[in-house]
Amino acid sequence: SPRAFPDFILTSHRGQKFTQENLKDVWNFIFFGFTHCPDICPLTLSTIDQVVNDLTGKNQFVVQTVFISVDPKRDLQKQLRDYVQHFNQDMIGLTGGDQELKNLTQALGVIYTAPLNNEDKNYSIDHSAHVFLVAPNGNLVALFSAPHKSQTIVKDFKILNAYYNTQV
Repeated sequence: SPRAFPDFILTSHRGQKFTQENLKDVWNFIFFGFTHCPDICPLTLSTIDQVVNDLTGKNQFVVQTVFISVDPKRDLQKQLRDYVQHFNQDMIGLTGGDQELKNLTQALGVIYTAPLNNEDKNYSIDHSAHVFLVAPNGNLVALFSAPHKSQTIVKDFKILNAYYNTQV
């Protein structure tokens, strides 16, 4: 069942305020992670990029990809910009303060744990690997669990899009 995406205020990799209003009028694939992630994040973002390329080819669908960093201490604007643009020039990287991230992730059931003492800059963050799908009306309509397969996500997206269009 669709549900409203929680209210939030984060900052984009371009330094602009980004809220749930920025999710409207376009389909959104949203993933939470961090730029120093050695495996899950790069694999998932590459898969999402394949999905977006499949869906936007021949102007079939208008889709936006949003990467939300759960590592605000290291993922500053430049780091986040360089990271997301490596995967797709149109991908939006977001970050915020610890409390903003905590509020949003708790509302969505996203789990992540950073070491309490992260003086060493080489720490890792354990995090869930779900991809969220937000419809153009701003409602959360799907959650894709790992392992992510681009063909499966594309197929499921098309089913959800057809259903969404009958409800609007």
